[in-house]
Amino acid sequence: MQENSKKALKATTLALIANTAFPTIAHNDDAAAIDWDRMIKDPVMTASDAPTRPGAIGDRINVSTLESEFNGVGRILNNGRNQCTGNIVVIDGYNTFGEGILVSTAAHCLDDGIRAENITFSIDFINAEDNIEVHTFRYPLMWLNPDYLSVEDIEHDQALLFFPNQEAPEEIIPSELEIYSAHLMRDFGTYEFQGAVVTSAGYSTDMDGLSIDRDCQVRFTEDRFYPILRTDCSLSYGASGGGLITDIREDGQLVISAITSTRSIHLDVTHENFRSSFALMYHSNLAQVPFLMKDEICARVTAPSGLNLRDYNYHDEGSELLTLPMDSIVYVTDMLYDEQEQYGSDDVWLEVRLPENADSMYPTGYSNSAYLEEAPCPSR
Repeated sequence: MQENSKKALKATTLALIANTAFPTIAHNDDAAAIDWDRMIKDPVMTASDAPTRPGAIGDRINVSTLESEFNGVGRILNNGRNQCTGNIVVIDGYNTFGEGILVSTAAHCLDDGIRAENITFSIDFINAEDNIEVHTFRYPLMWLNPDYLSVEDIEHDQALLFFPNQEAPEEIIPSELEIYSAHLMRDFGTYEFQGAVVTSAGYSTDMDGLSIDRDCQVRFTEDRFYPILRTDCSLSYGASGGGLITDIREDGQLVISAITSTRSIHLDVTHENFRSSFALMYHSNLAQVPFLMKDEICARVTAPSGLNLRDYNYHDEGSELLTLPMDSIVYVTDMLYDEQEQYGSDDVWLEVRLPENADSMYPTGYSNSAYLEEAPCPSR
């Protein structure tokens, strides 16, 4: 996307947020006299029609409403019909343009001509009065990865919904959605996922309510330009857009490392090594999102002899683009790779831009962090 187009899209987004009147969020309370441990989590069910006990299919079990760490995992509905799963998220280093709710999901959940006004996102939780409360968010702004083409295009299967001027109830702890550098993942980063024990969560249609596979495993990473994860996590239709959970913090916050893209339609669910695939979210993806802005981080060149800025497309040749004198200021836009895990070195290679190119979508080059220290960004 050209820079002028990106700025125009952001300007349009801000104007839309400022000039749109959003309705009061709908919610309803059910009776409190419920055995919470036996109440399946599902914002489209009520206490009267919920199953009497959780179900299980293979390694997958239902989640009860009592499990508050899953409060932000909801259903994405198209005209009131189940479409996919989504997660209320925050992203470290990024902020939305204005207040609102950010929801991660898969591009294929939204890529069939669905109009934004038909999309709602619903969550349920136990409120302060010990009742089940359902919140439904409406009228989102949508970003779909523009490179997504088909169900096999897993590496581009990412999407974000933004519900402007709408607030999450205090009982909701947004999940943290992790963001990756494609350069780092291609060179070294996928090693951290090999054999990792993870949890998948989604509203699979073959079970009532939210279900999870708590102890599944990343079997391998598939090397593409944007690497993807293949797992033995059990899921079915409707779980798309859910998350691959790699941690649950002490405060109950989920850490989501990848977005559910697809289950294996070619293999039976008993297959041990490959049941489902997940898409990682990359910084290069977020550079295209009109309702997100990246926190600015700047650094000062500390090397007396200056800093050689290199083109990372040719880093094996060590080609130099230019030399920056000491005390020059650069914008730090991404971490390319950290050599600590691989080589025991303290070197961290950063993607940087010069201040005059700070709005460019294309990096100037890369540099070793040993010759930089954090500094205030120049005023614009």
